[in-house]
Amino acid sequence: MLGLNSIIAERVLYDTDHKVLICFICKYAIKPGAGIKRYFKDMYSKTLDITMRKALVEYDVSLSLVNPDHILISIQYAAGKDDIFMGVDQSEMY
Repeated sequence: MLGLNSIIAERVLYDTDHKVLICFICKYAIKPGAGIKRYFKDMYSKTLDITMRKALVEYDVSLSLVNPDHILISIQYAAGKDDIFMGVDQSEMY
């Protein structure tokens, strides 16, 4: 079984420049606060047990995050591998 740090590193990226948490699966910045808990439950409830999802939420709480709605840029992740979009609010339900 992977360690919690590996689980976190495989699923999210903390963009220190913009202070947002980005999901590698959906490639969108995740809204901080209560939305993050719902997001991880909805996205990972079938693939991660509750202990690992709680670790992801605790990681979010440990960061100083900005609401991605306030960021209107598109960046390239890892020298052009994939686009990661911020400010395009796919996660309105979260």
